[in-house]
Amino acid sequence: MKKILYSLLMGGLMLFAATSCKDSVEDNSVITYFVDLQLKGEKTMYVPLNTEFVEPGYTAYIQDEDVTNKVKVSGEVDITKVGYYVLTYVAVNNDGYTSKDTRKVFVYDGAVSDDIDYSGKYQTSKADYTDADGEKTDYKGYFITIEKVCQGLYSVSDFYGGYYSQFLGKGSRYAFTGYAYINASNDLSCAYPELSDDETIEGRVNASETDESITITLSVKSGDEKFEIELIKTE
Repeated sequence: MKKILYSLLMGGLMLFAATSCKDSVEDNSVITYFVDLQLKGEKTMYVPLNTEFVEPGYTAYIQDEDVTNKVKVSGEVDITKVGYYVLTYVAVNNDGYTSKDTRKVFVYDGAVSDDIDYSGKYQTSKADYTDADGEKTDYKGYFITIEKVCQGLYSVSDFYGGYYSQFLGKGSRYAFTGYAYINASNDLSCAYPELSDDETIEGRVNASETDESITITLSVKSGDEKFEIELIKTE
């Protein structure tokens, strides 16, 4: 009889606990409305060098409430320098939840002919890595991709020519991705990311009008490390 009473008591306590837990969850549930953040205009923009950049604008609403004035914009566009710029738009609702969007802006050099396109798959025909102790390593034979974005601006899959990502086998996370600027004289420089004081990227495109071959030389310095690379277009 005691066992029966004990079982009934424990069953009642478990039912009470489950009911209390359910009530607690239901009591703590709330409804939150996220900010509906919308960018006006294009999310990717192309702006000629030394011309005015005009922000297309944006809107932000929480249901029917206009909260556009609460949007925070970070980043800036330097129209005096060819490059890739990102503007980030952030809005936070009353419960601290964030809505976010970005706009990409490319500042390009209109003096570079739009007919020129060096896009393609390139192989390192020559590549030397020199470490801080002056020891050199030959790692030629790896591939990178260069794609035209707009006049004079190209995305580069790896400024290191595949040294860390392919030769050492560390994967694409170790590639030095970015954007290169090739001016009207075929000189190459880094357009993005912004380099530190101990980093340099210099290069040149050599294009032959007779046999249509294209080679690119790169000299990359990162701290005490140096990369001397020659790329030849394969396709």
